[in-house]
Formats: sequence, C-alpha cells, structure tokens
Amino acid sequence: MIYIILFILILIFSFLIYYYDQNKIYDMRKQILRLNKNNALLKKNLVENDRLSGNINIIFKEEFNTSLQMAETAELYMSPISNSIKLSKVYKGSTVKLLTTARVSFNNIEEEIWYEVVIPSSYNLNNHGWIKAPFKDIVPTK
Repeated sequence: MIYIILFILILIFSFLIYYYDQNKIYDMRKQILRLNKNNALLKKNLVENDRLSGNINIIFKEEFNTSLQMAETAELYMSPISNSIKLSKVYKGSTVKLLTTARVSFNNIEEEIWYEVVIPSSYNLNNHGWIKAPFKDIVPTK
C-alpha cells in the first residue's frame, strides 16, 4: 500500500515538474517570437532610414534675424535632419525668431529646407532648434 502511495506521489511530482517546465518553455518561445518580430521591425526601419548613412550636405542660405508668428504647430528639432532629437513643439500663434535657412541634401539626391529658429523664453532651455519647411507654416508678425 505504501508503495502505491509513494508511486502516486512521485507521479504527481513528476507531472508538476513537467507542467512547470512546459510553461517556462512556452513563455520563452513567446519571448523569442516577440523579439524576432521586433528585430524584423528594426531591420525594416534601418533599411528605410538608410538614406542617412551616406553623405549629408547642409548649405546655409540666408540670415533673417526677424520675428515670425507660427501659423501651425510644428516640431522643433535639434539639427536639420528628420531623425534628429525632437526638442519640443512650437505651437500655433507663438512668436519665434527666424535666424537662418538651410538646404539639406542626402547623398546629393533629396533636398529639404529647414529654418533655424529661437523661441523667446526666460528659461533658455530647448528653445533653439530647427523647423522643417514649408515656409507657409510661418507668417511674419506685424
């Protein structure tokens, strides 16, 4: 009788270990599939953003030093490149000081126009950066 109880306990214990290990394997498999999917997305983004791996030419054009009022909300970037860090937003109706324009080309193919602006602020933090064209987003103040 004791052997039967001992056998049943060993059988139950073995089943619990098997069940626990199968759940761990299942969780690891899900994690591997999720990581594989994220890796594929990163590779796809890398291929799409590969245009920045070549030459970047920035030609500064004019110096304005004029105040303007934003007609639309725009992102303020750290540098005149679409993949650069976004510092803040410049909201519609806010006044900015336009410093210069820059024509940016990637591998001598694409051209974008950027505007270097300063947002009047008492904090002087993240208030200087670049806004992507078109110029219709900005209207001169009177």
